Amino acid sequence: MELDLNWRAVLARAADIQEANGHCQGFFVDHRQAEGGVDIRNCRVCPIGAIALACDILPGNLWTQHPNGVAAETAAEKFADYLIRHGLSDGRTLHDRLMSTIADQWADVAGRTLEEIVAALRAAAEEDVS
Repeated sequence: MELDLNWRAVLARAADIQEANGHCQGFFVDHRQAEGGVDIRNCRVCPIGAIALACDILPGNLWTQHPNGVAAETAAEKFADYLIRHGLSDGRTLHDRLMSTIADQWADVAGRTLEEIVAALRAAAEEDVS
């Protein structure tokens, strides 16, 4: 079956991955788990890592060097837009929105829960932005 790379499908899969794998703060993927023998696809991830996995890209690899990179980039941008629209992030430049606003400023905030992240990914995937 062909992988659906529509940004909504990517964010919905990312939510499923995040929920199943758990949340990792400060890194795309929990390298300690990977070093301990857990398949990287099953390690805890941040939302960006979950989006990467949802596009069949291993977390930490450059999206620009992967055939599904545009889909991952688009999904990450839509997620950033969702966070900004709902006042969860202040947003900045495109690069900062992807790395700082989502990963650092929002998902990496102390006390951020897995449930909040999964809910935001799902809401972003389902939101009507016409």
